Amino acid sequence: MFKIILIIGIVIFILFSIWYAKKKGLTSSYKSNYKPIKILKKLDNPFDFGYKIVWIAVKTNKKQH
Repeated sequence: MFKIILIIGIVIFILFSIWYAKKKGLTSSYKSNYKPIKILKKLDNPFDFGYKIVWIAVKTNKKQH
């Protein structure tokens, strides 16, 4: 019995949501005023991960043991 009441409640909620969206003229499309970010093609500086931690790439000829 509980499952039937739950399903009926969900259906009523969905129908009410659709009705309310049509009444208010709401759509599911999102319109943003922001412009896309430009992608930079220059080399990056070291990136700070937090207090006293920095990731630095160092070119070397040594191989790990």
